[in-house]
Amino acid sequence: MPILDWVWFGVCRTDEYTGIYTYGMRKFGKEEMEVYATNANLNDVRDFLLDIVTYVLDSDVTLKDGDTIGFSEEQKLRVTLSDAVALGGKSLKLEYPQ
Repeated sequence: MPILDWVWFGVCRTDEYTGIYTYGMRKFGKEEMEVYATNANLNDVRDFLLDIVTYVLDSDVTLKDGDTIGFSEEQKLRVTLSDAVALGGKSLKLEYPQ
């Protein structure tokens, strides 16, 4: 899937952290996503979010507030729906693995 042609990945910086957000997920009927992490490599954060976006679009998964997601049976990263930091409206905040 040409995810990078369909979904834009932006960088957002605050005083507390830096993150990556999506723009374009709503065209697929999905919530935009944001990942914020302290002291993380932005390329790694983008790759992490790209893997999640690919999974969501390829498998037609709808993430909701309170869900968990991970890349193994043991990994359970929280998904929270709240006001977007980098965009208007709401977005899903994905916990970044430490």
